[in-house]
Amino acid sequence: MDALVFLLRDFFVFLFENTLEPLGNLPNAAFLLLTFVGLFIWLRWQGKYNKEANGGALISQTEYYNTLQNDPAAAEAMTNPSQIK
Repeated sequence: MDALVFLLRDFFVFLFENTLEPLGNLPNAAFLLLTFVGLFIWLRWQGKYNKEANGGALISQTEYYNTLQNDPAAAEAMTNPSQIK
């Protein structure tokens, strides 16, 4: 059992000394860049899905509810532009 553990230890030490140490801070920068690119893509997709879920409406809930209290017909037109007369 010890032989297997020492073999794995030697393998990981070899990988660390010959790959990560020579690269310095480059892996950290690559992971950070990849994280921000992924976050940017995810937020764009989420915005697209939210817009699709709202039926393409770009109004806030507060604006909708304020209009709903004052003029229900106008609030309906805000969510469904085809009903504007």
